[in-house]
Amino acid sequence: MSRLITPMLFLLMVLLGVPESRGVEFAVSQSGRSSCGVTSGSSYLRATLLPRLTTVEGDSVPINPGQTLFLEPNVPNPFSDQTIISYTLDRETRVTLRIFDAFYNEIATLVDDVFQVEGRYTVPFRHDGKLSSGMYFFSLTTSAGIETRRMLLVK
Repeated sequence: MSRLITPMLFLLMVLLGVPESRGVEFAVSQSGRSSCGVTSGSSYLRATLLPRLTTVEGDSVPINPGQTLFLEPNVPNPFSDQTIISYTLDRETRVTLRIFDAFYNEIATLVDDVFQVEGRYTVPFRHDGKLSSGMYFFSLTTSAGIETRRMLLVK
């Protein structure tokens, strides 16, 4: 039997996480009266804690189960003229590694849609001296997803 989630319990679940053996079901209602006292004609979201984890219904999203990527922090960070960016792939995939400024303008492409096998890779980034001190981002894109980290350039 499922149990209605109170707003306080929902907040705790968001902060602490849902136990792996359980799931949460969400439903939107626009009529009637909820157990929380929402009046007729109002819209509310009802969250229910399920007795066990169930499947998700709806549109299917193609994923590659088990495929992960791990983008490490750049070393050194902060850096003045050069830094090393490292990442690990658990299977072969196409890889793109880009550098962005704080406004997400692309500064450089270090790896441009290159097919790489599983393993650990290191890529040096040396700026041309035209970049100002500040926060920059490096983003790794593979079939497993996109991972982004920040780095600090100090002159």
